[in-house]
Amino acid sequence: MESSAGAPLAVRYPPGPGVRLRCWFRAAPPPDCLRAVKWLVKSKALPYIGIFASEQTRTLYARGALPLYFSHTLGAFRALQESHLPVRILNEYDIEDGDLMGVRVLVMPNVACLSDRAAEVIRRFVSRGGGLVASFETSLYGPDFKRRPDFALADLFKASYLATDVVSQRIENVYLWLDQKHPITDDPQIYAKQNTAWAGGDAGGPPEKGPLALVASAAEVKPAEGANVISTYNTNNPANKSNRYPAIITSQFGRGRVVYFAASVDKGMFFYPDTYMRRMLANACLWAAGDAKPPMEAEAPLILTTTFRYQPDQKRYIAHLLNNASSWGQHSIYQKLAPLPEELSKQWGFPNQSELRGTYPIREEIIPLHDIKVTCRIPGVTRATLQPENLPLKLEKTSDGVVATVPKVGMHSMVVFE
Repeated sequence: MESSAGAPLAVRYPPGPGVRLRCWFRAAPPPDCLRAVKWLVKSKALPYIGIFASEQTRTLYARGALPLYFSHTLGAFRALQESHLPVRILNEYDIEDGDLMGVRVLVMPNVACLSDRAAEVIRRFVSRGGGLVASFETSLYGPDFKRRPDFALADLFKASYLATDVVSQRIENVYLWLDQKHPITDDPQIYAKQNTAWAGGDAGGPPEKGPLALVASAAEVKPAEGANVISTYNTNNPANKSNRYPAIITSQFGRGRVVYFAASVDKGMFFYPDTYMRRMLANACLWAAGDAKPPMEAEAPLILTTTFRYQPDQKRYIAHLLNNASSWGQHSIYQKLAPLPEELSKQWGFPNQSELRGTYPIREEIIPLHDIKVTCRIPGVTRATLQPENLPLKLEKTSDGVVATVPKVGMHSMVVFE
C-alpha cells in the first residue's frame, strides 16, 4: 500500500489464489475507506446458495448471446440478491471437482451443457441431503453440445423432455397456473399478481384465481413417478392454447429436495421482472434447503444489495450493505445489450428492440435507507458493530439466532458479528 498527495494509492489483499482487490484514489483516501479494507482481508463468501454459472453453456449453447443463456443466470442471481440471501457463484471446475464449497442449495439456471461427471457429482450431492433448483433445458446437452435424448438429471427432475416452447417477444408469453398450495407458491405476494380482473366472472366479480404472465421460454416435459406438479402453464399459441404442461415440479431424491422450473422464471426475472418470479425462486431455494435456514439474511428494500462473508481466522461474519439506489429513483441495474449477430436474430427471432438496450444508472446523491434488520444464525455470536463507523449495535435474541438493526445506511456499511 503506497500513497502520496496527488498520486494513485492501491489497496491490495489476497482473498484467494490469483485474486486481489485494487482501490485507486487520485489523492489520499478517506480514513473510512482504509478502515473498511480490514473487513475484506482473507474473507470468504458465506456458503448457503450456490449458482452454477456455466461457461460451456454460454460458449456453445448460447454462442455468447446473452438472451439465450446468461439471462437465466442473471435473473436467478438478481432474484436471490433482492431477497437478501447468501449467494456465491460456482463453475464447471468446482462442480466436476466435487467442491461445492459448503453450499446447501445448488441453483442451475438453464445449465444446458453438463458433463456426465458433473451430473454424477450433483446426483450424489442431492442424494446426501443437498437441495437442487434447476430450470428449462438444464443437462439436456453434453459438454460438447451434443443433444441427449433426455435430461442427464431426469431422475432428479422427475421429468422427461418432450419439446421446447420458444418465447422471444411479449406477445408470445406463456401463462402459469397455481394448481396446488405449496410452500413455494403459497405466498401472498405471488397470489396478488394473478390476473383475474380481465377474466370477468359472474355478478359476484372476477374469479378468485387467474394466471401469471411469463415472458420466457418453457420446456414441455412428461412428469415421472414421484413428481409433484405444483404449477402448470399454457402457451399463447391458438393451436394448443388449451393444453397445460408442468411448469414447476417438486420431488425428493434420496435425502435431498429438488425443484425443477420447466418454465423459465429465472429468464423472465431478467427481462420482465415481477414480484412473483422473485418470490418463487427464493421460496424454491428455501424449500429445497429443508430444515437448514440461511446462516445470515437481511430484511431490507430491494435496492439494498447485500453480500455475506466471513473471516475464518477472526471468527467474524460480515454483512455488506450497499445502497444501490440511483438518482432516478430506479434500481441501479446496468443492462446494456449489444444487438444479436444477424444469424442468431434470424434463427431465434429475437428482435433488435430498444427495450433491450437498458438504461445507465446515475447517482448524483445518496438517498439513505433506514432500519435494516440483519439476522445471524451463527452459534456463539455475542456482539455486533456497524463498520466502518465503529458503532455498537444492540442484539435481539431470537429462537435460532440474533438480529441487529441498522438505523441508517448511506452508501455502504457493514454489520460485523463476532
